[in-house]
Amino acid sequence: MPWETQSVEESRYNAVLEYLAGHQTAKDIASKYGISRKTLYKFVARFKSGGEKGLRDQSKRPKESPNRLPDRAILEIISIRLNDPDFGARRIQYELRYKGYKPPSVSTIHRVLVRAGLVAGKESAGEWKRFERSKPNELWQLDIKGPLNIRGYGKVYPIDIIDDHSRFIVAMRIYDQQTQDNVLSVLDTALKRYGHPQAIITDNGAQFTTRCEGCYTYLESYLTLLDIKHLKTRVCHPQTIGKLERFHRTLKYELFKKVTFAGLEDANYYTNLFVNYYNYRRPHQGIGNIPPVERYLPAKKVLPIS
Repeated sequence: MPWETQSVEESRYNAVLEYLAGHQTAKDIASKYGISRKTLYKFVARFKSGGEKGLRDQSKRPKESPNRLPDRAILEIISIRLNDPDFGARRIQYELRYKGYKPPSVSTIHRVLVRAGLVAGKESAGEWKRFERSKPNELWQLDIKGPLNIRGYGKVYPIDIIDDHSRFIVAMRIYDQQTQDNVLSVLDTALKRYGHPQAIITDNGAQFTTRCEGCYTYLESYLTLLDIKHLKTRVCHPQTIGKLERFHRTLKYELFKKVTFAGLEDANYYTNLFVNYYNYRRPHQGIGNIPPVERYLPAKKVLPIS
């Protein structure tokens, strides 16, 4: 009866006061307010420990969720992200594992970042899966990135080669000109270190191929001499060498936007350091969050870029 004419909290308060007054039995009070004696005793106990506030509806959520991340883990996730804003949830998971932690799922890490205001929206499902060769040295991708700008120096052009299967950078050098000779110099370095691939794919740039019938670039002649197949992308389809395009984006945001170079040699010095980090330490999402070196196992031993 009183539950309908009074607020729930008022009825609980009155029921508790009547019980504490001792003039009625618990059974009579419980019957009067349409509750069980067990519920009445619960309200009495809550009133004694918390006063009137104890009679309010309480959340059924446990004080400590068994699935809640420890504060230390949350702080570590946020710290990694703040130290390198380019790191997403998958990369942070790898970094936690590398540091010896048992990391939470990618989705959990992403939720932490969202709640901390460090990312917005849903975690990307990732890029569409690209075709890849089944073994190292079946196919190399060769490309020229550029131009990039070195402050106080001018435009430069990274020339690099990536193994299609492993994403291992087999050679890279930065030049101030994108010439055929410079392309051959980078290729020679790769061949001496890691042997011959079955094929090399390039775009249709003038350093790689020519539209003149019966004419050949230095690269085309050299590959023919070495019996290495030369594949070319379709015109206006640079995604065919997408693995190098992706590496170039990584190079730009993780190195060139963070380091001020004194000149060309300085740029090559730091680029060599970055390539070694990329090959041996940095996880690659496209190959299961492992460094490329773990996939690149050709007959020749794997050497750092120098």
